[in-house]
Amino acid sequence: MFFQVLAEVYAVRKDQILSSCHSHRSRISDLTAKTDVLMEKLASTTNPEMTRMYEGKVEKLQGQIQELRRELAHLEDTDFNVETIKALAAPALKNPLAEWHKGDIDGRRRLIKMVFAKPLRYIPGKGFETTDLSLP
Repeated sequence: MFFQVLAEVYAVRKDQILSSCHSHRSRISDLTAKTDVLMEKLASTTNPEMTRMYEGKVEKLQGQIQELRRELAHLEDTDFNVETIKALAAPALKNPLAEWHKGDIDGRRRLIKMVFAKPLRYIPGKGFETTDLSLP
């Protein structure tokens, strides 16, 4: 039963990741088209004020494109092998504290990702915020 639930959660997560990848690619395409239009306008203007304005807009769009590409690369690196996920998840779910005390930083990251839907946020002076759990 546990692995059936895990497989269902995995399938939902896989669909979310694929949807996010599609959304990122679409957004990158849109921003690239906007950048191209601004570059054409920039090439045809002689007004220094318009040149600065277009350059600023192009720079901002290029920054957004780079951020989306970084996020997309991270999403595309996600392993979709359900057997690997089962092998990694089973020991951690059987005894999460033992997994935590192993001291393996990658194991701790996986454990945090399995338990929490969003990254934990730490606020100096207050500590960690409450966040949503990943599993039902």
